[in-house]
Amino acid sequence: MYKKLLTILLCFVMVFSILPMGTVSSLAAEEIEKPIYVVLNGNQLEFDVKPAIINNRVMVPMRTIFEAMGMTIDWNESTQKIIASNENTTIELVVGNENAVVNGETVNLDSPAVIVDSRVLVPTRFIAEATGNSVYWDTQFAQKVVISEPLKGDVLSALDRFETECFGERTFDWVINLYDPETGGFYFKKSAKDTEGFLPDKESTVKCLQILESIGAVDTKNLGEIYDEEGLKRLLEFAQSGQDPENLYFFEEPWGKYVNTSKMQYETAASNQLINMIPGGKPLYTEPATKEDEEKEVLLESEIPVQSYLAASTGNTLFDNRFNSKEDFKAWFDSLPWAAPDGNAYVAGSQLLNAVGGARAAGEDMFDYMVELTMEKINPNTGFLSRVDPETGKLLDEVDFDAMSGSYKAAGMFVESWYPSMKGKCLTWPYYEKAIDSVMQVILNKDQGFHACDVANAFVFLRNVMYTQKSIDPAVREKVYTQLPQLIDATRERTASLLCEDGGYSYYAGKGADGNQGHPHGTSLLEGEISGTSMILISLRTAVYRFLGFDPPSMFGGALTPELTREKLKAVESTKKIDFKTNCELTFDDVPDGPVPDYLPIRSSGDVTVCEDREYVDERALRIHSPGGERPVVIFDVGTRSGKGFTLSYDIKFETENESTGLLYSEIGSYRFAVVTNLRKGNGSFVFSRTTDAGKNLKQGFDGTMYHNIKIVYMPDGENAKTEYYFDGKLVDTSTYFQVNQYGAPPMENIPMVMFRADHESPFTAYIDNFKFSEHKTDLQGESEIAFYSVN
Repeated sequence: MYKKLLTILLCFVMVFSILPMGTVSSLAAEEIEKPIYVVLNGNQLEFDVKPAIINNRVMVPMRTIFEAMGMTIDWNESTQKIIASNENTTIELVVGNENAVVNGETVNLDSPAVIVDSRVLVPTRFIAEATGNSVYWDTQFAQKVVISEPLKGDVLSALDRFETECFGERTFDWVINLYDPETGGFYFKKSAKDTEGFLPDKESTVKCLQILESIGAVDTKNLGEIYDEEGLKRLLEFAQSGQDPENLYFFEEPWGKYVNTSKMQYETAASNQLINMIPGGKPLYTEPATKEDEEKEVLLESEIPVQSYLAASTGNTLFDNRFNSKEDFKAWFDSLPWAAPDGNAYVAGSQLLNAVGGARAAGEDMFDYMVELTMEKINPNTGFLSRVDPETGKLLDEVDFDAMSGSYKAAGMFVESWYPSMKGKCLTWPYYEKAIDSVMQVILNKDQGFHACDVANAFVFLRNVMYTQKSIDPAVREKVYTQLPQLIDATRERTASLLCEDGGYSYYAGKGADGNQGHPHGTSLLEGEISGTSMILISLRTAVYRFLGFDPPSMFGGALTPELTREKLKAVESTKKIDFKTNCELTFDDVPDGPVPDYLPIRSSGDVTVCEDREYVDERALRIHSPGGERPVVIFDVGTRSGKGFTLSYDIKFETENESTGLLYSEIGSYRFAVVTNLRKGNGSFVFSRTTDAGKNLKQGFDGTMYHNIKIVYMPDGENAKTEYYFDGKLVDTSTYFQVNQYGAPPMENIPMVMFRADHESPFTAYIDNFKFSEHKTDLQGESEIAFYSVN
């Protein structure tokens, strides 16, 4: 079983490397001959003698490449001299001679022409550049030399705008400031670094290092340039931490094993990636401590909570058995959300991508069957992975971001087939002309798209569609290149909407992301975070340039060097957490109108002010407003370390134009939440309390025209933990505690904050007053003899 488990993990890392996380070679341990492909203007060239790497240069048969470039060839057998020419260029080469002549000028060659199997091989890069083409060496999936015609002026101008407006040196400083000197790792965002409860994590660390590498500030293969010996030691200890000796997975603090399968796999892949970056690094455990369950045909070690690894399934049994047979896989495949209107092509595509590793581990036939089923869901009219009309069973002609992003995910198995270990399957994405038209339509539709995936996935998918084709119709290629300036400008505008004031990118436009894989890594404040920033600086930027046929140029003219990075990291001070108030009482009446003053234990982003409530003269409240589609956030830095629980009380008035979607969350806690409540207008008006009892609607007449008092009493008493909810002084519910995406986790005891955030598209205004938080001195509810922090 363990060999099977490790194979599945290895395959997951391979799929993982397709994602924005990075480009880790999945074949390091495999002795597989890697074929070399040469692609000229979208068409893969065929050679009678295989291309070869000689002196670190790709060498190809001369006649094929020269003729593909429209050049005539004169070969002198006696002198072994080659003359290739067209109306603009003449190239002279002599077999074995380290010099060549281009239009009368002598050029030195790293690798001179050679004869192999009676064919003259010439250096590909030299030939491409000598004829005015761009060229790059692409090894992400296969080994490809990609040669493209030079870009036109309007495309270059659009690229210049893209670089100038989307990438700046302040992003470099933003990444540096996420560094944690104590571990050598990096945080997800600034609010994670500042707020008690959040910690640096390995996925964020890997992405930060990859961002620094993408801008030329570090080489991840030589981390000794930025870490000293002691720093590398700390970083390795951090990377190795959390590994389970029984099943070899890595688990991050403070979630432990209370995570879903996807999060667990990402943590493990990130930990291994980070370990592999460190000289001499290796996991603490490479073999399981015990092998008692070796013959068990289960996907994961039994000690991991069952609900954890089944959480991502659409049906637990289907998910667990999906690779047992084609029938089981078909049942699972059909259970994905294909049917409209509730189905979602993006979710279906994501599930398919996550299944690639398992399908490959189950055997070549299973992978082929997975591709076969997926092909049936690709619409010939759009080239996109599509939802199905439940009445007719026909694929819907949907051209939107969900369909495009789902297609991008599903394309993972097609580019996966180009790995050498797939023995030359080299699958091509079907209906590529339609897919390209659809992607361009999505990019140019300014009414759609709101997060970094939308922005990055479009160009990544466009690049992958072209990548998997062995031949591109010149008319299709010309149509794409004609629209490139508009495509790049539209992408630039969307990218700019994600840029935050601190220099980082948010995953959502106008909204703060708090984590990934369903687990919070920071607060929801609108600020740069690693998921959005890595998506833009690595995935999007790389995809744009490589689609155009060359490697991304060095940012900032090479000014950001490893030496500068090392000095910047040394200057970062140890992490200082915000000092929260244990007991706090705020009425706002003596607080001046305007932004929330710094002396209050409150942080916010979006339209958050202190103002007079127009219906209550001389009384002020904290006002939270959204014109619609934004996510204002308010954090009260209050909490308790007593482990005895707390009582939270506040008055709130909530106004919204849309009764069904108006929604305001209160989330109490950090990495996981002790209590989550929803306040909304709709369904007769109610306060919505979500608990481990699967959620309860407490219909108490929350009409939004007047203040109501909400009181929450939280008692984390082990298995007897409970939460009492009071509405206008009346006890309306007593329930077990609620944990967001924490499968079976024990009650949270140390509470470092109370956060309010909007999560809807409708305009709304909320007023909060008479806010009071107090810790319990005993296991029972009680607030006697407590001294409150107050500004009034």
